[in-house]
Amino acid sequence: YGFFTYALLNHTNVKRIIAVENHIQSVERIKELSKESDGRLEVLVSERESETFKQLKKKNLTVHPWKEVHPSLFAVVHVPNKFSGAIMIKNYLNQFHDRTGFQSFGRVRMNLITPAYVAEKLEASVGDIKRCKSSLLREALSDLEMLMVIPNDVYAPK
Repeated sequence: YGFFTYALLNHTNVKRIIAVENHIQSVERIKELSKESDGRLEVLVSERESETFKQLKKKNLTVHPWKEVHPSLFAVVHVPNKFSGAIMIKNYLNQFHDRTGFQSFGRVRMNLITPAYVAEKLEASVGDIKRCKSSLLREALSDLEMLMVIPNDVYAPK
């Protein structure tokens, strides 16, 4: 809860972090980090994605031309280990096509922290039994670089 945000705050190149959170326990911890951040960390509390982007639009984030990757905006998304996580991925892929959500600011790089089964679906190639609509969308709309696969059991309590 807030570990990744904490790590980003300690990175010298990060000038501003807007943390969007919907879990009350996490919100409180991240707000504590915000107090120690010299104004670099802002916390948005949002339960619905559509509300999140309305709040982000009010932050005067720079819109960058689509033909280039946005130089200063980067989205990090924790994908839940539930059916809703797969739906979330599909929605983010649709945003590339529609240029909505994060992509309304330009071509925004995204780092998805996701369970292994979702990553396997995203990188599934033609002929793979795990290939699905999300695989096709990802292939058509984005470049995928798999940095690390998090085992599914990491998400389960011990």
